[in-house]
This record gives sequence, C-alpha cells and structure tokens, in this order.
Amino acid sequence: MKKHLRTSGISCLAVTLFSSAACLPVCLADEAPAAESNANVTLIAPEEASQGKLTAARVTYEGGSIAAEGKPDEPVRYESGGVTVTAQKVLLDTIAQTISATGSVVVTRELDQRRQRLAARRLHESYTREKQTETLKGDHFFYDYGKQQGTLDDVDIRLTNFTVSATKLVVNGERYTAENVVIRPGGLTEEERKIYGTPPLSLRAKSLTIDNGKLAPGSAAADKAQDANSSHQISLSAQNAGLYFKNTKIMPVPDYVLRHTALMGNRDKSAFTISPRISTGSADGLLLTTQLQYAFNRQNPDALLAVADIGISLRQGFRGGLGLNTHTKVGEFNVNAHINDIVSNQIDDRVRLNRLPEINYQSPGIKLFNLPGDRKAGVILGASWGKYREISIDNGDEVRSGRSQLYAKFTTRLANPRGPYVELFARHAAYSNFDQNYSTLGFEVGYYDNITRYIDGQFSYSHTKVSGATPFVFDDVEIRREIRTTFDLLLTPRYIIPVDLRYDLDEGQLREKSIGILRNYKTFAYGLVYSAAHNQLSLEFRQGF
Repeated sequence: MKKHLRTSGISCLAVTLFSSAACLPVCLADEAPAAESNANVTLIAPEEASQGKLTAARVTYEGGSIAAEGKPDEPVRYESGGVTVTAQKVLLDTIAQTISATGSVVVTRELDQRRQRLAARRLHESYTREKQTETLKGDHFFYDYGKQQGTLDDVDIRLTNFTVSATKLVVNGERYTAENVVIRPGGLTEEERKIYGTPPLSLRAKSLTIDNGKLAPGSAAADKAQDANSSHQISLSAQNAGLYFKNTKIMPVPDYVLRHTALMGNRDKSAFTISPRISTGSADGLLLTTQLQYAFNRQNPDALLAVADIGISLRQGFRGGLGLNTHTKVGEFNVNAHINDIVSNQIDDRVRLNRLPEINYQSPGIKLFNLPGDRKAGVILGASWGKYREISIDNGDEVRSGRSQLYAKFTTRLANPRGPYVELFARHAAYSNFDQNYSTLGFEVGYYDNITRYIDGQFSYSHTKVSGATPFVFDDVEIRREIRTTFDLLLTPRYIIPVDLRYDLDEGQLREKSIGILRNYKTFAYGLVYSAAHNQLSLEFRQGF
C-alpha cells in the first residue's frame, strides 16, 4: 500500500554534482509524526508542484528525520526531477538539513543528447539524438545543504563523453575536489564496454579541482550576482596530471593546459584542443603534426579562435602557421599565415606552399526553401585574398603571386547532410603577377547516409568545367569528371575500415586509393590509413562526441 505524506513549511533543497548540472531536489517536512512503514512514501511539495518518490522496504520518520532501508536485492529508491538515487540506506534530516546514503549509492540522470557521428574524412559533420544516462556511483554519500558541503567515497562517474573514477569527491559550495582521479574518454556504459572494450588512453591526476563559483569577468551577470541565470566561468586545476596509454605514462599534462580547457556546458566546442597526427610518405619522409586551438571567449568559442598548426617534416623542415577565426552574424572570417603548408585536398602533393598572408570570408547559409527530411536548400557566398609562394619539391621551380577570388555555391545541405543532395558551384580567380584568370563552373550529385547496416558514407559524381589558366599547382582542378566513394566499412563493432576511391572519368583510372583500419570505441576511433596517391601512411584520430 502506497502512503502519501503532504507537508507544510516545506524546504526545497538542491544538490549540483560536478558540471553536469544535475539538480536533485529534495522536498522534506520540517516536522512529521513518528511512524514506521513497510511501504512506498511519496513526498509532495504542493506550492512548488514538485514531487519526490521514495521507495524502500522499511521507512521510519521521527523528529524531522526520515530513515529508509532497503534489501540487498531491493535498494532504497528516490526519484525526482528526472534524477534517480538508489542506496541500501538513506537518512534525511530535515532539521540539520543533511542527507546521508550508504551502500552502493547510485545517482542517474536521463538525457536526450545531441551527438556528432563518427564520419569519414572530408564528409559533412552530422548529428544524431541519443538517449543517454549519466551515472554517479559511490560507497558513502553525505551532504550538508546548509553548509553546501559533502563527500562521496570510491566514486565512479559516467558522463556523456567521459568516465571519471576517484577515491574521494569533496564538495564545498561550487568547488569540487577529486582525489586520485582517472578520466577516460568515451562515456561508455558497462554493456558498451563489453562490446567496444575499455579505451586505453586516460588522464590521471593526484587531485583535480573544479571551481564553478566565479562569475565570468566582464559579463552582464557579474553585475547581477543574484540572477539565477548568471553566467559562470569554470576554473580547472590538477596536481601531478599525466596522459597514460593503459598503465604507461606517455607525457605529463601541465596545469596551464587544463586551466584553459572549457567545461562550459557547451559540449560541441572546446576552448583548448590538441589534435596530433603522424605520417610517413614520399614528400616528407616522416611528418609529425598537431593543431592547437584556443578560444579567447570561453562562453562563445566561435567569437575569436586562435589556431596553430605545427608540423615537423624530416625532409621539408617546419610546416605550419597561425590563424585567427571569428564567426559573426554576417559570416565567418579567417586570417592566417602558413609556411610549407600541406595541401591535403590535392592528389599532387609535390609542392610546398607559403600563404603570407591569406584572408578568407564565407557568408552564412542563405536559405531559399525547405526540403523533406529536415533538409534545407540555399546559397553560400565567399571571397579570399592572399599572397602565395609555391615551390616544387622535385625541381625547385617557384611561383609567386597574389590571388583574389570569389565563389558561390548552391547546396541542398544547409541542414542535415544525410540523404541525397545536389550542389552547384562557381569560382573566379585573378592573379596579380600574371595576366591570367581562372574560372570553374560545375555540379555534384550524391548520396550520404548508411548504405547498409555495415557501410556508412558518401557516393558522388561531380563535373567541373574550367576556363582560363592558373599559375599554381595547388589551385588547379585535378579531376574534372569524377566518381568518388568515401565510406566506412564496419568490420566488427570494434574495427572500422575507412575507404576513399576517386575515379577519373577523363583518364579512365583510379587516381586515389586510400584504405585503413581503425580501432573503434563508439565515440572516437584511431588507427592507420594508407594513401596510394601520396604514398603515405598516417595515424588517424577521429572523435564523434
């Protein structure tokens, strides 16, 4: 028999654990008569119209305290606001305003999460919505609502993108400190780990501290500290942090790197990211590259983003440069300068290219009409200007010139790139040191989606008409009538075979054959990919979260 307890003078209390913004409302009576029940108890706050459901094999309440005990196979269960807490024993003290839970404490929260799919190279980013369950597990949980202090021992936390384990979590207001921390990417459940395995990479630290209590400097919220919707700036610090492969330490992770890592609740952007890559090929011998991104505005990383490409080539020396990107209502702007740039979209990679400097602009998508399947058709406009120096790796021939160009593209993929698509494109370029112009006009039709249960990718046909001439190799359209397939073959849940084939209809031959094997952990994958056209073997890393 279920028993309802309606109370007056209710205190609604909330706990926010870590940065997941999981709010656990606990509505309790200030006073309740002594009683004992072997039934479910539902605590209702009439003014706030919120409801918490407490289920236990044995419940007692006396003098403002509620004690609930469960059985080994029937733990105490508390549900409220989409959050569920289970434990062997729960003690709620409404006078001292504390909660204590012992014995296999589990806190879960259901989310409808937007996630980026793992996509083959060059393909449009696409997203899917998945039901996710974020989980916090521990042995003993205690929290004082008045002091906003608490502890949780032997912690395991599974968020959407990461899993975190620690020997102890200490909560002090908006400051959280975890001891002996291990953070793994992926956010896999126990069932998913049985399918995909445990990711070998991890970040470990003696202690990790997150401070969520600082108002973002210069924000409007800084002047309105009482506003519940105030913007906060999270600070992150760690002691003795390092990156590990299985149980072997690869490299230390300085505290300043973690301090610049955004945990702002925007899961699609990071304020600081590092993307390393290593490859071996005929042009470079051995090439080690990495891209570092730093957002000057943590609340809005797109406002101003610095990007550094750093590469060391055994044969070419330094390859890389710096750039600044900004995304505004009127479009995206980019200013960059690169030395010995890697022109990855060209089959002929036998050139070194300096961009000193280059300025690019791309308009927002201008919607024209809607299409079935939540797709939209529209136009994208763009322009660029730069000074270029191109040097042939084989014979040292050099070309120097400025280039100004305009381009326009009609596409049916302004939203949701999955499914059939059509694109029309045009470009016109002029060169300051040459009496030449180069114009292209063409179209591409294709299909991008899951072809079968085991094949996900894009199949397309493109035709480009060229007029005029360009003095640069990197600027030329190499294949003017092309059939291309770029897809992932799911060999098993743990292994992906990426394939990229480019067939030149004018020459009647395959111009590019690329194949590899990636170890898949659902939300990220890494492995080796070989390109026959470039005679290059690369270590590739993908992420989809």
